[in-house]
Amino acid sequence: GSGKTTLTRALLDRLPSTVATALIVHPQLAPHELIRAILRDFGIPIRSLLPQRMLESLRRFLLRIAEGGGTALVIIDEAQLLSRETLEAVRLLTNFETDKQKLLQILLVGQPELAETLAGHDLRQLRQRIALRLALKPMSFDETERYVHHRLERCSGERPPTFESGALRTIHRESGGYPRLVNMMCDRALVASFVRERFVVDRPTVELAVKDIRGDEGLWKRWGRRLLHVAYS
Repeated sequence: GSGKTTLTRALLDRLPSTVATALIVHPQLAPHELIRAILRDFGIPIRSLLPQRMLESLRRFLLRIAEGGGTALVIIDEAQLLSRETLEAVRLLTNFETDKQKLLQILLVGQPELAETLAGHDLRQLRQRIALRLALKPMSFDETERYVHHRLERCSGERPPTFESGALRTIHRESGGYPRLVNMMCDRALVASFVRERFVVDRPTVELAVKDIRGDEGLWKRWGRRLLHVAYS
């Protein structure tokens, strides 16, 4: 819930046309299945399912990209789900290079368990090839406030709803600054405020939304019938 996939999509939207990309979003694959998925996402015709033939097709594709002045990028989302055998296949993919440059860049996007897996002795060669590591931290209160205001401005009409400062502080405290939880709490609180015909979300409403998310019958106990009426009207 820290925004990894959102940032990945934003990266893909901002890359220049000279970068060929392959995005793997379901990485629970055997090594040969991963190679096939990469070829498919690059748009490379698969004429043989033999791993060596697929690797040859990938190398020819990467050489053409490099000769044209471009580069190739593979992004693997939820990479903590990769098996050790498949991670070893990822390492072998980093061997694609010429005398002047690497032919393939690989971005592993995953939860903290990925770092724990890579710390294993059997994956030390892959770990040594990692050029850059970044960890997404939870948002601060100021970042959470700007995030909520930005989403309201982008999604609302002429009269966007607002959150009281106390409501936003409660959201930040209870969510820990993680965007996914911020979204959930704001969504529940906005629905409750809509039912009450209020354009300002206050702290008590957010507190009920938090209880609702935790299963403590917050909003449902207070406004369940009115919520049903709105849903089916």
